[in-house]
Amino acid sequence: MVMPFNRLNRSGRKLATLIAMSLTLGACGGSDTPSSNSSATTSSVAPVASTSSAVSSDASSSSESSVVASSSTAESSTSSLSSTASSAMTNPCITVEGNIAVNGGAEDGLSPWAAQGATAEQTSADAHCGDYSILVSERTAAWNAPLINLSNFVAGETYTFEVWVKMAPGEAIDTLTLTVNYTDDESNANYTGVGSAEASSDEWVKISGSYIHSPMGASSGVYAYVEAMGETSSYYVDDMVILGAEGDNSIIYPEPDPTATGGLAAGDDKFLGNIIAGAVPADFGSLWNQVTPENAGKWGAVESARDFMNWGDLDRAYAYAKVNGMPFKGHTLVWGSQEPAWIGELSNEEQLAEVEQWIQAYCERYDAPADNGFAHLIDVVNEPTNAPASFRDALGGAGETGWDWVIWSYEKAREYCPHATLLINDYNIINDAINGNNTNSTDYETMIGLLNERGLIDGIGFQTHAFSINGVESWNSITAAQIAAELDRFSVFGVPLYISELDIDDEGVNQCERYKALFPTMWEHPSIQGVTLWGYIEGQTWRNDERSGLITADGTEKAAMLWLRDYFNGNPTADCGADT
Repeated sequence: MVMPFNRLNRSGRKLATLIAMSLTLGACGGSDTPSSNSSATTSSVAPVASTSSAVSSDASSSSESSVVASSSTAESSTSSLSSTASSAMTNPCITVEGNIAVNGGAEDGLSPWAAQGATAEQTSADAHCGDYSILVSERTAAWNAPLINLSNFVAGETYTFEVWVKMAPGEAIDTLTLTVNYTDDESNANYTGVGSAEASSDEWVKISGSYIHSPMGASSGVYAYVEAMGETSSYYVDDMVILGAEGDNSIIYPEPDPTATGGLAAGDDKFLGNIIAGAVPADFGSLWNQVTPENAGKWGAVESARDFMNWGDLDRAYAYAKVNGMPFKGHTLVWGSQEPAWIGELSNEEQLAEVEQWIQAYCERYDAPADNGFAHLIDVVNEPTNAPASFRDALGGAGETGWDWVIWSYEKAREYCPHATLLINDYNIINDAINGNNTNSTDYETMIGLLNERGLIDGIGFQTHAFSINGVESWNSITAAQIAAELDRFSVFGVPLYISELDIDDEGVNQCERYKALFPTMWEHPSIQGVTLWGYIEGQTWRNDERSGLITADGTEKAAMLWLRDYFNGNPTADCGADT
């Protein structure tokens, strides 16, 4: 099974010590018994077995399924829930042996806590024990909640949960529910209600229960969250305790794919690749021979909670490439989009340290020598002319060269990823020939020259998304000759070139004819060493509305896909048929 999470230890930052499992919960003053003015009673902890599945692993898209799962569980298993009230708010916290919920009481900042559709903040306004708790506010739906990222659970293991909750001042009594979520190996989100309790603003109430981790296949992206029935309710959460076996953090490699025999480009000296977003499509190996993770390798996806690394989907894409002898291109180390939200809250010194630690952690996990067709490539800096990193000043800013922050990024990538092919990647470069006032390509040339003279770059990537080459508007009606000229322009650096993110829409243009007009120039240019398409199954591409896919959801190959087959079978002049 995939073990996606890893905590990074930092000096000066408290992390829980994980030792043998304790049989006793209760993190305040050594007791969880009600205070003398409490009317609540304690019942025994028992498993809650109700589980439901959703079709998306995105927490922000899981509102209906998470609410249904939690509500049905609360109604059907009332006798299994345990709620204990306490009026003590200043008790000292004690360490619960075996607690795998790191920083469950938010005493050490917010990480690994985060929020889905709400604001979650560390607060000293109230606490079950210690000095801090988490205040949840600005909610607009029942599923809006604080969540705690967890180390991956072990299949078949039983986990015992406890968390304390209290409504914020002025809030009405509400029902709060603790839910566990994980993503299965088909990229579906799964939700299980663990326990519920009625909470007021007068005293803290405990929610507790047990959960059996029973995934079908592998699991990743495990987290627990506390949601309220009231869509706008504000409340406190504190002292999460989870007892059970913690999974290890190793990459799990699948059996080789027997269909992965080189794909359409079998026998060529360059690759024709595609993206793996989550689960590996069944026909991937029969079509493509290179892998790029779509979103899973972006820093914001891996480390959305500071120091807590979610490697799950990235592991899956990497492991598939490794066992099937395909080049794997990581995407991406430094980028101004999909950064972790917390990076902007840090000082320049802290940002510098965090970026270096991120690069080091990525490289330690995935950098490996080329072997049996496998090779490691990485987009070190992505879109520097269009979306430069917000933290670039911490990396040296413009500095003496104008691009010192870019140079620093490649120096660190070279240091920590010695086996990798270091790439740069950007858009509105290859179509600059028809955009005379576009400075992107000039800036791109400048920074590539700086990197090249320092021996820090091994390849140049060109995004060729439909918005820059589709041929619908004047600014994207690039011709094959213009593409060839731009590729010639950058080939003078003497490093391989790559078409890194290719898609052509089926909206406002004949998709097949556009592929037929442009693809041969890209593929056949002597400096091009690989072409990566950015998705191919309709309904699973980032340009779904524009129908950039080549195969319909039911598996029917569109005209553009059929032409690509003809092209690689030696018939580039084949006619484009009609899509059925």
